[in-house]
Formats: sequence, C-alpha cells, structure tokens
Amino acid sequence: MAYYALARYYSTVRPEADSVEFAVELFYRAADAGVVDAEAALALLWRSGDMGIVDLEKSQQMLDEAFEMGSLLAAKVVLTDMICGIYRERDIKTAMTIIDERISQKNSPLWCYLKGLAIHQSADILSWNEVCPQAAEWYRRAIDEGVSDAYQGLLEVSALDYFGNIVDADRYIDIACEGAAAGCAKMIYAVAKYEYDICYSCPEKQSEDWYRQICEDFESALSRGCANAAYYLGQIYYREEDDLDAAWAYYVKGATLGSVECYETMYDLMDKGIVTESDEFQAHAALYGTRCGSWHLVRVVIELYQAGYLHSFASEIENYYMPRLRRLEELERGEITI
Repeated sequence: MAYYALARYYSTVRPEADSVEFAVELFYRAADAGVVDAEAALALLWRSGDMGIVDLEKSQQMLDEAFEMGSLLAAKVVLTDMICGIYRERDIKTAMTIIDERISQKNSPLWCYLKGLAIHQSADILSWNEVCPQAAEWYRRAIDEGVSDAYQGLLEVSALDYFGNIVDADRYIDIACEGAAAGCAKMIYAVAKYEYDICYSCPEKQSEDWYRQICEDFESALSRGCANAAYYLGQIYYREEDDLDAAWAYYVKGATLGSVECYETMYDLMDKGIVTESDEFQAHAALYGTRCGSWHLVRVVIELYQAGYLHSFASEIENYYMPRLRRLEELERGEITI
C-alpha cells in the first residue's frame, strides 16, 4: 500500500515535472503487489492521456476489471460514470441497485456517498425539492464516516438551487468551513472562492488582510491538488499584481492538475501574443485542454490538426474530438439538447 499511497500523492498533487512518470512506476509496483486500486488508477491515466495518449476503451476495460476485483476506486469511477452519463450510458436505476446491495453489506462508507450522488443526479427525474433532503442525508452519513468527497455534494443540495446559484449563503459557508476544517481541498477552495466573489463584487470590503488570507486559502487548496485554486491565483497575480510571470506559473500548475480554465487561459494568452511559446507548445496546450473537457479548445484542436499539427495524435483526435465537435455544432444549431 505504501507504493500506492505515494503514487496517489504524485499523481494528484504533481509537485515535480516528472511526477506522473514516477506515479505510473509506483502504480505498476503496487498493482504487481496486488493492490487492485492501482489498476483503477492506471486506467484513469489512460483516460486522461497521462500515459501519452487517450485510450477510453482500454481505460473502461481496466476499470471494469478492477471493479470486479473489488477496487473501491474503480467502483467510485464506474458508478459515477453510470450515474452522470460520463464515458458510458447513463443508468441511474442499475447504479442504484448495485449501491443498495453494497450498502446492505456495510463494507464501506463510499456507498453512502454514491447513494447520495445517485439521488442528487436524479433531479431531472424528480423535483429538486424532493432530491435535496434525501441526498443530503446520505452525503452526511458518508461525511460522518470519513468520506470528504461528500462535502461537495452536501454543499450543492443544501445551499444551491438546481442551476448552481447560492440560495442559502449561511448554510453554504457553514458547510464549506466545516469541510475546510476537515482538510477537504474542495471546501478550502469553496471558502476562498466565496470570499473572492464577495469582495470583488464589493471593493469596499477588500483589505490587505483579506487579500493575504484569500491567497493563503487558495494556496492551501492548491497544495492538496485543487486545480481550480491555481486558476484563481493566476487571475489574482495577472489582474491585481500585474505579474504575468507569476500568473503564468500558476496557470501552468493548474493545467498540470487538469484545470480546463487554466488551459483555456494559457491558450488565449499565447494566441493573443501576450505570452510567446512555440507553435508546438501552443498546439499541445490546446490538445491537453481538450482532453480535460474544454469545449472551447476542441474546435481549436481540429483546426490545428487540419492545418498539419498534432498528427501523432491522429487516432485520438479522429475517434474522440471530431465527434465531440460535431456534437457541439449540433447543440449550437439546436438540433440536439444535452
């Protein structure tokens, strides 16, 4: 398990330039030692492109095999995909059946979190008012048993409306502060982002103490692998400090951790000539941002590919991103809905 724990740290926080390569080596060692979660972790690296190229079929096969072998990480990913319709067909009913069966076995608090998620994601079937209290109960049970990932779900069903707007600020900050105190990176980020939004909408509330505290909170979230924190630190240094070098370093760090916003910002800064990098670097930034889910950069990637760039990724682009662009264009024309 030591190999696996260390690999998770390096793959999540990525403190060094070669962190992913080191993590892959450690995951393979852990898998050879019988750690089934290591197989799931490697599958996710095939999904993200961190193995050099995206291979969704290989990733899904590895995840399914790890799930069958009892990997809780694979269970979380497979069932989340099934609940949310990500990477596989949406099937909340089947997911709920599996979850309820596992809950009855009482072998992990993860199932309480997934039960909350399944109910939460049923909001397009049931009403938001029906979903929220039920999902909150299961998220809270998961939190009480140590699943910090459940804080994000609890926050959403307790303090936001269906569209993601804050409707109960007191409840929002209470949950975010509770999660932050428990060391949850997403909640440390949520507290900082809340204060960031409040103070930027009310400049009279800004002060040196506020500025220092919000940067410290974003830094704390970033040190725990929260990619979005890097984006906002970049924004602060770019807009407030007029320090492009520092901002760029944060954007690069956030991109390394998978932030779509960081990749899009990096590409736009290069495209406008504010930052100068090679054409190859710019093309790869667009590709990696597309891998992370950017709808903005997918069009850029196709244009670059058709202009003669990124040909070593031809299979990936043609199999995954050209169909994504066609879907985007159909959405823009109103021919399909999400």
